[in-house]
Amino acid sequence: MNNPKVIIAIDFGTSNTGFGYSFPDPQQPDVIPKELKIYGNERWSDLKTNTAILFSVKDHELSKPIAFGKTAINKYLNISLRELKNYELFRYFKMNLYDNESNVISEGGKTYKLRVVIQGVLIWMKIQSIKYVNIAIKKGIYQEHFPNKTLGKIGVEDVQWVLTIPAIWSESAKFQMRKVAHQAKLIKELNSERLLFALEPESAAIHNYYGLQMSERFNEPKCLIVDAGGGTVDITALKVSKDLDMENQLEVLIAPKGGDFGANYVDREFQKFLVEFFAHDESFMLNDKLGYQSMLVEWEQIKKNVTLEFRGQAFSKHRYSIPPKLVPKNTCLEKLITNYNKKSKYKIQICGEKHIFITREHLFSFFEPSIKKLINHLHYLFKNYHQLEDCNRIIMVGGYSKSRALVGSIQEAFKDLNKIVTAAKDPGRHVIMGAVRYGFQPNIIRWRRLNCTYGLKVSQIFNKNSHKKNSDRKRKPKNSNFFLIDNVFKPFVYRNERIEHTDKFSHTFAVLVERQSKLTIDIFKTQTELLKNKTYFLDQMELNFKRVGKVSVKYPQKNKMRIKKFNKLKKNNVFKINLTIEFGRSEFTILITDYKTKKIMENARIQFFDHI
Repeated sequence: MNNPKVIIAIDFGTSNTGFGYSFPDPQQPDVIPKELKIYGNERWSDLKTNTAILFSVKDHELSKPIAFGKTAINKYLNISLRELKNYELFRYFKMNLYDNESNVISEGGKTYKLRVVIQGVLIWMKIQSIKYVNIAIKKGIYQEHFPNKTLGKIGVEDVQWVLTIPAIWSESAKFQMRKVAHQAKLIKELNSERLLFALEPESAAIHNYYGLQMSERFNEPKCLIVDAGGGTVDITALKVSKDLDMENQLEVLIAPKGGDFGANYVDREFQKFLVEFFAHDESFMLNDKLGYQSMLVEWEQIKKNVTLEFRGQAFSKHRYSIPPKLVPKNTCLEKLITNYNKKSKYKIQICGEKHIFITREHLFSFFEPSIKKLINHLHYLFKNYHQLEDCNRIIMVGGYSKSRALVGSIQEAFKDLNKIVTAAKDPGRHVIMGAVRYGFQPNIIRWRRLNCTYGLKVSQIFNKNSHKKNSDRKRKPKNSNFFLIDNVFKPFVYRNERIEHTDKFSHTFAVLVERQSKLTIDIFKTQTELLKNKTYFLDQMELNFKRVGKVSVKYPQKNKMRIKKFNKLKKNNVFKINLTIEFGRSEFTILITDYKTKKIMENARIQFFDHI
């Protein structure tokens, strides 16, 4: 594979999306330049814009994306009511991946396939990022870095793509995102190394340690990075090992933590208020789709100014617009206010014909559930993980970290525990900047840990010593003189185990069943703590094993033969494969080779189960 000419990182977030790029040295493509310059669309705040995509609709199906970001929202708001049926706007849809959904509801209330919408986003970002790179090359930015080198027009095949994902995503969600990236033609082959996944909090940590000035970076041996985004809050704990080379200095101390209590949680609380206020179900928004969108835009501006000091301020007020068409027929704004005030502890006042007054205390209440969940989660981590005992620094990154209500509340919650809580400058940029750096050196995080124990379903030859307690499980295959123990769980990585980026697991599989056309290897996981060197079975209900994927291998017809004796397994005419799993990076890499020839088996198929 040729070296990439440019590294492009796409930070695909629930609320905001953007990209950054940089040029590797043609002579040393895997070395990060000392003066690394990272570029992007500076017209977007923090290199990002709203994750909003506008599609045209043809024959009740999504046709093509025609706008993205704030442009998409503004275009949607200016579409005439007569033409509105020909367009669909989507926002806040990435969380459907986290929630294991296959469909998404548009802002117009219709249901579509989630993969089509995500594919549209990746196609749009692919086109726009390559366009900006080529504009930069024309302006001579490449020659500023490499005066003696020239670079022609960049195409998709010249790019090392880095796509950011939440650290708490499952392997299945990662696999589905890779499939959609392949369908969007970022990569030619599904398992191409030209697409890397960078975990969002790790990317932020990389930028915090390597990308900032010495006076701005964290200098403590341990640090907790809280990446508070729109959908999820991702948390990782990092240790700096001073005795190692720079590119391999960071160690992840605990498996990824967090949950779905990002900034969208605040928006959901606000939307609950709207449903209660209009004394209706969620269909009220369909009375005036454009008016409802304008309310959300106004809310985005208001929530930026909410601070910790808003608590208890029941008399200080903010004005908010109410589009008249959203008010149900046979009622009026004043009556809505009266009915709401009867059942709520927060009181609303009327302000003219189209506005209401909401108290500061009421505005802060929309933030409280999200903030409380995050603070409780952080307390749990510090209490239950000994690795964090001497971790005294909490760094807030991500778009939600711009909220003074959030950061101020966490500072107040941990001031008596001597934890220093700081919000990064330009927190929305950190993930993009770190992801570009990760594209240069994917091994920059040397050690990681996983939230689950992963393993394979295998059968083992019965051994009267090691399987003495399980003799009731043995079975004798047809035309054989040996016994098997089935349904055995063979772990390849344990929960919270310290794993290095180069760690691998290998296992040999052989065909034991007559007339079997292919070999299928199932992948399972469990969050239950398991002891090493102990045999576990997948039908042990208390261990909560979950099948998450499979590997399928077809084998040649000439190897389909009757097996009569166990010792024939060692002969060359019995079909065997080697399965190797690399799991020290951000996703599993599975390689299947022929046991005899050592060649990669092209007919092997790897699948983590679909949900988009």
